Amino acid sequence: MRRLRLGRLAGNRGGMVIITVLWVLVLLSFLSLSLGQSTRIEFALANNFIGKIKSKYLAWGGVQYALHLIEEDTADEESAKFDSLTWCAVRPVADKTAEDLFQRHELGDGYFEIGYWHRQADGAKPVHAYGMADEERRINLNTVTKNNFLILSTLIQELGYEEEVALTVTHGVIDWRDPDDVLNDSEYGAELEYYQGLEKPYRPKNMQFESLEELLLIRGVTPELFADLKPYVTLFPPGGELRINFNTAPEIMLRSLAIAVSGRASGTDENDAESLVRKMLDYRRGDDRIENTGDDRIIEADGLMLNRREQALFIRMSNLHRTRKANFVRVFVTGVDQNRMVTSTIEAVIGRDNLDMVYWKRN
Repeated sequence: MRRLRLGRLAGNRGGMVIITVLWVLVLLSFLSLSLGQSTRIEFALANNFIGKIKSKYLAWGGVQYALHLIEEDTADEESAKFDSLTWCAVRPVADKTAEDLFQRHELGDGYFEIGYWHRQADGAKPVHAYGMADEERRINLNTVTKNNFLILSTLIQELGYEEEVALTVTHGVIDWRDPDDVLNDSEYGAELEYYQGLEKPYRPKNMQFESLEELLLIRGVTPELFADLKPYVTLFPPGGELRINFNTAPEIMLRSLAIAVSGRASGTDENDAESLVRKMLDYRRGDDRIENTGDDRIIEADGLMLNRREQALFIRMSNLHRTRKANFVRVFVTGVDQNRMVTSTIEAVIGRDNLDMVYWKRN
């Protein structure tokens, strides 16, 4: 009996040992899976981090390439006289297209390319273009005054906002920047008294804009309006007069300028402004009727076939607000690490004269 009892005890112990071993194996398997998953996550994070570093330096290489092209263009006396959509801040090269110069420059196991999104016509979807973009196709907020405010106000209305909103924002821009606390317009202006009366009061800057996001602090500017307006305004150059490049400005900008300048001084009206802009764009697109291609033309009055009223308006627009050169250039560069499929984007604004980088942002 004793031997039988000992056998049963040994059997019980053996069963317990097997159960214990099985539980240990389960726990070890669980720990192994957890550690494996943790290791995979850490490896993926490390791999992504390396890809970000590589793609960042690839994008930075693209910025250096852009600086080189701008420097070459500036040194070329003939090319530096004007900038167009296709050849903006870059010297035209025979038998080369913008794609040849800016698309997919390979460096090791990665590449960079330079391009931007723009609207070819009002209401159309943005299209991608290879190349650089001048700031002179935009309205410079630091040059808006009581003498030219109608250009910005008209632009805001062309974007779909009511005249009252447009005037409120435009006069608010002037009051935000001017050095005094005197209203630019008694109905639509906004100075210290208005901003101090808000639920969370603050003071108007009374200095030049340093960031486009300052617009969100101005009376009448909503996040929606800011998003709509942002592609059409700039802060560069820091001073000077409001000048627009007719060869690069989008349709909505040219129409806003023409409508704002038309009137008694030129003996013209809004219909003349509309027909003038149509002729300018048709001529600029060249024979293929497509914007931003190799046959785009430089706008000159002689080629536009203008009637007397359109010619008067074109001359007034040119005398007051035209420039042909890109003095500040916006560059969007994308760097891609092909092994890890990681990208980095750098947006920079470069001053032509000294190749100064006056704005820089990396995503």
